Amino acid sequence: MIIKCGGIIYHVVILICVSKITVSGVIRPGYGIASIDSIKTQELVSNVYPDRRKIVVDKTVFRQFPFFIEAGVQDVTNMHPGTINVDISPREFSISSPDYEVTCEWVAGVRETFWLTAATLCFNDHDYKAYIYYPCVSEQHVARDSMMEIITEHIEGIKYGVSVKIVLDTEKTLVIL
Repeated sequence: MIIKCGGIIYHVVILICVSKITVSGVIRPGYGIASIDSIKTQELVSNVYPDRRKIVVDKTVFRQFPFFIEAGVQDVTNMHPGTINVDISPREFSISSPDYEVTCEWVAGVRETFWLTAATLCFNDHDYKAYIYYPCVSEQHVARDSMMEIITEHIEGIKYGVSVKIVLDTEKTLVIL
């Protein structure tokens, strides 16, 4: 902005800093590996990762929870051991400073690093404490940065196709418009 005062021209830059941002998204089905039974998981792993080493696992988030608890992730024991997939496209996100970084071998032969960043999921006029669950890129996981995986408590009535809002800390999560 340019301000003229007493014949002198000042160039003024105004920075607006916000500590929170709200992102809208739609609940979408994921691959189903995080929380379903092993027979269906084997089919999904074969279809999603045909060129990779096949690992038969089920309820992966449930298996990772003990490591999250050991790392001190607050309130995770009250959360549902699965993820809600929130499609924020065409926007994408990037975690710049996770609240928790947990590296663990949660099943024999599978060592992964997970980032968990505090967020709030808003659905039907209720706010739910949540975490963005971000398995770092590895042999087992390829990121889709327009899809936020959310861990939160069990939410009655949430289903595929419904709109939700995610409130994020801008110092920890960058959203690209």
